[in-house]
Amino acid sequence: ADANRIMTRRSDMFRLWNAGASNVFVQSDGARTLVQVLNFTGRPAGHPMSLWIAGQAASAKFHDLFGRTETLTVTAKSEGSEVSLPAFSSYAAVEFGDTA
Repeated sequence: ADANRIMTRRSDMFRLWNAGASNVFVQSDGARTLVQVLNFTGRPAGHPMSLWIAGQAASAKFHDLFGRTETLTVTAKSEGSEVSLPAFSSYAAVEFGDTA
């Protein structure tokens, strides 16, 4: 069971592409999902980073440590929602919501 859970993508809550040395923490209350991304290199990734979460979201808002806020375009993919993240140095949060 552990091998299947580790090896299959069907049970993923999130997927992060071009992440380099990054980690993700996901919180959800049913109506909103907050994804916090830590970039351990301290500099923006060399390639655009993408984030996918399980479930459908109608909106996404990006926040960083310096007060920058951007509305992101959400694309429905593989029974989930995907966004392209703006470049950030160490910390970003993406808030997914049910309404645009």
